[in-house]
Amino acid sequence: MTSSNFIFKTIRERPLMVFLIIIFSFSGSIFNGVSTALLIPILAVYLGEEGDLKVPNKPEILNKFFSLFDRFEGEQKLIMMVGLVLLAIILKNATNYINLLIGSHYSKHLVNGMRLSGVQLILDVSLDFHNRNKIGDIASQINREIERAAGSVRSAIGLFVSSINILT
Repeated sequence: MTSSNFIFKTIRERPLMVFLIIIFSFSGSIFNGVSTALLIPILAVYLGEEGDLKVPNKPEILNKFFSLFDRFEGEQKLIMMVGLVLLAIILKNATNYINLLIGSHYSKHLVNGMRLSGVQLILDVSLDFHNRNKIGDIASQINREIERAAGSVRSAIGLFVSSINILT
């Protein structure tokens, strides 16, 4: 089995976990983008140079988004925008934390499953193999390979998530 096949096989075992990792990573990026997009208008409102937040060069979705603040004036507009940025930052951190929890749980499940397979492999080999090799060396080598394999799976998921975030 090639390493790519192994990675995809392990990902297919728990697709919901991988899907949740991707969704929460993407959500964190969206919240980060919203808070970043609001920084310039907040500075403009704070400095009193806001004018109309609708600018012809901006995408239409941003114009619709900024039109939410048109019903507020001066200080109220600034407070609402800062509040929205703080909410976006809180939501971004919450989704990143949830993503970390799910990723840790997935990684733990992956490593435990591979360790169980490694122990089963040790039990299935011939007695002659155990006589020629020390059990501690075998267990250490299997543990190292399991950690490398789990790291490869985590890296593949991280690469996929980063690709999605870059392309959006």
